[in-house]
Amino acid sequence: MRYNGNWDRGPRGPRYGRHHSPLGGGLLGLFGLLIGLRVILSLIGVAGVVIGAVFAGVGAAFRGVFAAVRSVFAGLFGGSMTAGGVAIGIAIGLVVYRMIRQKRENEEARARADETAEAPETPQESEYVEPTSSRNYYA
Repeated sequence: MRYNGNWDRGPRGPRYGRHHSPLGGGLLGLFGLLIGLRVILSLIGVAGVVIGAVFAGVGAAFRGVFAAVRSVFAGLFGGSMTAGGVAIGIAIGLVVYRMIRQKRENEEARARADETAEAPETPQESEYVEPTSSRNYYA
């Protein structure tokens, strides 16, 4: 008779015969999961606090800069002058945009004209064009 040192395993492998599964591994895994979950959540909380502090600092800096810019412009211009300046700025922007767009359209038209000038002539419908060989496996 063969010596079976692994008494909990049958002659055909661990799924046959007595299969012994201790409970300690499951409890240890559950305990590790609970501790690991708390560690992960605390790390996420610390990261959230750090990220929040960074955004709060950046927001405070921008708030100070915007307040300074607003006070400078409020002292320079009155209400009606500011509205007139915005309108003039929009008008200048539209004129510059139109000039850039017109220049781009002229360049594209010039490129298209060059392409059509360099394109070879296509045969007319009345001309006979010799077909290329189209032999296939069955011909």
